[in-house]
Amino acid sequence: MEGFINRNQNTKGLFTNFFLSDKFKLFILPVLINVILFSLLFLFIYVRYQTNDDSGIEAVVSGIKMGEPSEYLVVINIVLGKILVLLYSNFPNVNWYPIMLYLLHFLSFTIILHCILKKKNLMSLSIYLLVFSLFELFLLANLQFTTTAAVTGISGMLLVFTYIDSKDLSFYSAISMGIIFLVIAGLVRKNILYMILGLSSVYLLIKLIRKPGLRIPVIIAIIIAIFSLFNIYNNYYYNKDAQWDFYMGYNQLRGKIIDYPRFEYSKLNKDIYDDVGWSENDVEMFDNWFFADLKLYSIEKLEYVVENIKPEIKNNRIFKTLKEAWNSISLEIRVFTLVFLIFMIMDIIRSRNKYLFSVLISSLLIIVYFSFLGRLPDRVFIPIILFFILSGIIFIKPLRLRPFSNTKKIAIKITIFSFCIIIVMLLFISTACKSRVYKTDQEDFENVVAELIEKDKIYIRWGSAQVYDRIIFFHVPHHLKRFKTINLGWRTHSPIYNQSLEKYSIDNLYKDIIERDDIYVITKKDRVENYVLFMFEHFGETIKYEKIDDYYGLYSIYKFYSKSNQVRNLLKRAYRFSTGEEIRDPTLSDYLKSLDNNSAELPQVLEAIIFDRGSRIRSKDSEDFIKLIYLILLDREADNSGLEKWLSELESGKNYLEVFNAILGAHEFKMKYDLIE
Repeated sequence: MEGFINRNQNTKGLFTNFFLSDKFKLFILPVLINVILFSLLFLFIYVRYQTNDDSGIEAVVSGIKMGEPSEYLVVINIVLGKILVLLYSNFPNVNWYPIMLYLLHFLSFTIILHCILKKKNLMSLSIYLLVFSLFELFLLANLQFTTTAAVTGISGMLLVFTYIDSKDLSFYSAISMGIIFLVIAGLVRKNILYMILGLSSVYLLIKLIRKPGLRIPVIIAIIIAIFSLFNIYNNYYYNKDAQWDFYMGYNQLRGKIIDYPRFEYSKLNKDIYDDVGWSENDVEMFDNWFFADLKLYSIEKLEYVVENIKPEIKNNRIFKTLKEAWNSISLEIRVFTLVFLIFMIMDIIRSRNKYLFSVLISSLLIIVYFSFLGRLPDRVFIPIILFFILSGIIFIKPLRLRPFSNTKKIAIKITIFSFCIIIVMLLFISTACKSRVYKTDQEDFENVVAELIEKDKIYIRWGSAQVYDRIIFFHVPHHLKRFKTINLGWRTHSPIYNQSLEKYSIDNLYKDIIERDDIYVITKKDRVENYVLFMFEHFGETIKYEKIDDYYGLYSIYKFYSKSNQVRNLLKRAYRFSTGEEIRDPTLSDYLKSLDNNSAELPQVLEAIIFDRGSRIRSKDSEDFIKLIYLILLDREADNSGLEKWLSELESGKNYLEVFNAILGAHEFKMKYDLIE
């Protein structure tokens, strides 16, 4: 019995020693905690992309856009693109792009927790949980490749911070892992690596001055060397293809003009835009992503604009940008940031903490730099805040509870930990409730897309009009391949964009929008007027538009017409449905000439086509006749009320010609064709 008790005590001792060991605390515990946190995320929170940039990248790399997976992701290094293409090619039903981003988040925050526990005691776990629920939860629920790159880079740099002074073998493994994650951050988003190095520069410089040696220079040199090799290969891969080489240069210039406010049309830069032949509306069209005309928006003109419009130092711009960035983040993050900032400043004053001071100064300098440029989006601002908070957790010196007894110290720690857990639970619940709308959005999006696919039209998606395509699918939505779309965005003038134009036989996008029956535009109301004015200024076309539908209030679909093409398309439809053939140009020209010289009225021409002896429409039954007349005259399906009305007219004794003339005289037809009266 005594032996059993001893063995039992030994077993308890082994378990106790294991859970208190560094192996459990630094490696197993971070993994377990993040498995729990990520499991809660996917169980209770609906996720989406923060911007439609990611859905565009996903569409290209998964093959949804062009039918086959493509490694040309533009903003993501070609090496990662090739890896993703390999995965999609071998496992085509798995959506690897969001999985890659979430995997990087999981590994990065596991490393971050490891670094915090390495430097601090287990009580720092409560601070980590707060940071996770405030920052990471938002980033995970609103997935974005830029923030993913930032989190990956931050974890890599924290490993460097944590192990830079290590004297055992852990230095080599930890620093190697840190270098790998920093390089991966650069592969996901090149500029993020530069930002992380900038945020760390003051700390690394102070560290080098206080402890001269080769460690820091060698680490930075290795990071730069490895990333440079990947970057050189990326540039080579794009440059070897003439179309991609042109596009990459064009897109770089495009980004500068659209991203920074100094390029907005104003009195200061009006002369420069006059030099390249751009009106104020042309600049707005460019800013709103409709720059499909390579003559008007040539690369030479973009170069001229970029070279001649210089940034100006304006304090009001810096403060305005900073204010907009601050207001763009949630109240919870703002409050936590301010409280943490106060503790950082107190610790800097109390203990003259140079390292804490260094990350605070470098973060402020980077924020001021972006504010000076006039652009500090939340997907950049939040990672900067996250960097100095996580660095602060590692560098800040804990307050000592010396006046209290051990019992009171334990009670205080338990109280603080319990309070943090309650806050974390509330933040999870709040995020879960807010994300419920994403589920509704997903259902609406799927219903809308199914309906649009069924109509078999071509849809020009202008800018971010269709915001609800940001829904994340973990399976590849292959049905979207049948959704005929052309996206006006940062891919404009890329080979992928050009292939889309060729696929749908589009020669001049601006003109084909008004000349072809099968092309519709998905956009916002304010952009419609930009297009109308653009067509008048550059093509001399006075055009009319019609809102076709508002699908669940998500976005609007418009059809544009010009005076001449409206009649042209009407006659084409009448001839096609009447004869089963496409009208030939000589015949169409004869009809149009008779209308131009007033030798015939439009109703007479339509009657001649539709009620010709050989017309197939005359032989249709009543219901089919009404449906075809709707398609011809109104360019839409007959609604139930309209169908019933005209069927009752036929049943009351009216013939086909009388009903046809009645529809011609109806309000809808007159409103639709008021430009031709």
